[in-house]
Amino acid sequence: MPFLAPLWLLALIPWGALLVWVLTGRRKRERIPFLPLWDAPEELRRPPKKAIEPPPIAITFLLLATLSAILAAAGPRPRLGQPDQRQITILIDRGASMSTVQPRFTQTLNAVIEHLGNLRPRFRAVPATEDAPANMKRTAADTTADLQALARSLSKAQPVIIISDKQLRLNKTDDHIIQVVPNIPVNNTAITHLSARSGQVMARLRSTTPATRTLRITSDNNTVERKIDLKANHETDVFLDLPNPGEVIEAILLDFDDFDADNRAWIVRPITWPAITAWTTIPDELRRMLDVYAKHRPPGPGARQLPIVRPGDPLKSDEPAILLAVTTPSNQSDPPSTINHPILQNVNLPALRTNIALAGKPPGEGWTILARIADKPILAIRDQDGTRRAWVGFESRDFARTPDYVLFWTNLLDWTAATPSQDYTSGMVTEGDHATTFGRLTPVPRDADPTYWPGLFQSPRGLVALNTPPTEFHHDPGAPWNEHLARLPLTQSPGLHLRPWLALLALALGLAAALTWERARRRTTPNADPAALASPAPSDTSEPHRVAKP
Repeated sequence: MPFLAPLWLLALIPWGALLVWVLTGRRKRERIPFLPLWDAPEELRRPPKKAIEPPPIAITFLLLATLSAILAAAGPRPRLGQPDQRQITILIDRGASMSTVQPRFTQTLNAVIEHLGNLRPRFRAVPATEDAPANMKRTAADTTADLQALARSLSKAQPVIIISDKQLRLNKTDDHIIQVVPNIPVNNTAITHLSARSGQVMARLRSTTPATRTLRITSDNNTVERKIDLKANHETDVFLDLPNPGEVIEAILLDFDDFDADNRAWIVRPITWPAITAWTTIPDELRRMLDVYAKHRPPGPGARQLPIVRPGDPLKSDEPAILLAVTTPSNQSDPPSTINHPILQNVNLPALRTNIALAGKPPGEGWTILARIADKPILAIRDQDGTRRAWVGFESRDFARTPDYVLFWTNLLDWTAATPSQDYTSGMVTEGDHATTFGRLTPVPRDADPTYWPGLFQSPRGLVALNTPPTEFHHDPGAPWNEHLARLPLTQSPGLHLRPWLALLALALGLAAALTWERARRRTTPNADPAALASPAPSDTSEPHRVAKP
């Protein structure tokens, strides 16, 4: 009979010793000269116990209750009928180290399924996907923490097979988990780090085997290449001169290897948002708009100032600004004419016709007119040596109540306020949120999951670079599959769980022992009657008797 916790059966040893002592224990014997003269209690008048004598009924109930509790703790489960299949879960790691060009998780899974034969397992994947195992796509994510958490959350009553090369450090108590490590080695060279400063780019390379790879660095129209000799499992820093780099720097390993996600890396100059301050009186609608904008575009440490001023106010030559021209009510009803520009993207400015006030003076020389009503400019910009300024020559209460007002000022502030940083940054593909919130700018292989794949993305705050995290590849060339999975019970026999019933029996027997204990005490004469000692006793010349001493 199988037991769920057979260690509790060791408690039967002290229980058996107690049972033997209760059945065979004897009272100590004493010799007295004449038995009728000794008016002892009834329980002492009885003849001595035999070699084996049943204990009182209350003690019997207590012994049986203890036995039932021990068996309940051991959890017996008698087999009934023929063995049936257990529900097996196969946990598939489709992280970076398993997502080679020929996916290691697919090759390993096929070998495991062949070993299981006719068994039909349940499949889970990390990162999660609803695709069937044959259609699962590769990723460049680090899945170590997610695998550990998911493996330990699965029921210990069912076996779990993990297909992964991660060092999960599973506990010895997790005997229901079997990890199958691929026996396929990987030949890979990775770009593990990319940075730039002062016209020089540094790329850190790491290879699993000795190799010679060609590294190409590009930015705008600048390109440099170099062949690098690499040692196995050794990091090599490569420095290349790249004068006047642009907003994006890309590093590419030109030669083919087993894992393509870390053959490219990007760094970008992030957009920094300035602190917007009004140096003049502005409409209430615009003030509320600036408060909302500051919550979504918070200025960073050391942010530049973006003042809102009137034309003619003193400004530094390299200081960005928004100029609000003084306006007066106008009877113009012509629709505005515009030119294509990011400030006017998705803005329905031609609907601006009613309750409008226009500036009395144009912005002056050096300004590019983006919109005008009739012959009067209403929007102009100037970009000199990277210093951007915008001139706004209209107001409209009706326009301020439309969504186009929010779009217009968001685009205007973005264009005027955004200044590229001098430092380059990048992130890692750790979560898939960027796939839904950012716009991808770089292609993805057909068999790769775009949610967890590196690349360049366009965000509301500018370009974002997400690269593959440093990846280690492991393999097990030793034990074959059948030895890995031999200790995993793949079938189980249907049976009846007796643990709750034995626990209830132990409680019932304990209650019966409590009820019969008081009844036995009432049947026992506690003390001899003193008057009986004075009554004459019949003569008896027999031999002295042996009685048991209490």
